[in-house]
Amino acid sequence: MNPRKRINTTTRKPYKHGDKPAPCDLPHKKGMVFARYMKDVIKLDGFYQEKWQTPLTVEQNAKKNKAHAIRHKPTKDNPGKMEKNPLTGELWKRGEICPKRGFFFNYEKNYVKNDGYFRTIFCKDFSDYHRRRIQNILTNKPGYCAKMGVDFNLDIEYLIHIFPDNFICPALGIKMEWQHIPNAPTSPSIDRIIPEKGYVKGNVVWISNRANIIKHNATISELKNITNWLDNSIRFGNS
Repeated sequence: MNPRKRINTTTRKPYKHGDKPAPCDLPHKKGMVFARYMKDVIKLDGFYQEKWQTPLTVEQNAKKNKAHAIRHKPTKDNPGKMEKNPLTGELWKRGEICPKRGFFFNYEKNYVKNDGYFRTIFCKDFSDYHRRRIQNILTNKPGYCAKMGVDFNLDIEYLIHIFPDNFICPALGIKMEWQHIPNAPTSPSIDRIIPEKGYVKGNVVWISNRANIIKHNATISELKNITNWLDNSIRFGNS
């Protein structure tokens, strides 16, 4: 059973930080506000455990977190250093595995630890890493869609649900793999089946970046014309 976020019946969306309790949460959450979903704790009913706090506690935590961030912000005297992978002697590459910490995700370059190194983000297992990579792609899509004037209604759970279990690109039949370099041919990418419909549920599919580049915004007719032209060119060249 996949864990779920309980829906705020007032907004009809998952709770977000600072939300007041819906009528169904009263009276036991009266005077409190929603803080976060505790994704490391899944209840017997399949929902994530929730963290609720009093507004004063939330405000105090916000001030504490802000002060903490300022203390660890890079400065001219302490610009921060990037930790190296002890097995390779080189900087960590996204996806490399640390036996104790899991899959490397990135350097947090706005946070310098007390030892002078940037904080490093690791994922405990591949499932967590896979989710973060998908979330990374999803994060930029709303802004892109607004700029391009196309519809958008995707969410992380939907994109995980439609991802091929065998990681095979349905267009080219090749294995898709998360790479540490941008736009790698075998990296997974989201593609619109009908471009003008936008990034909406039912109109997107995961294909390799190579397939996405080949397809781009071409129509079926255009792709057929290209393949027909190539077939004719090869036959002509071999005749």
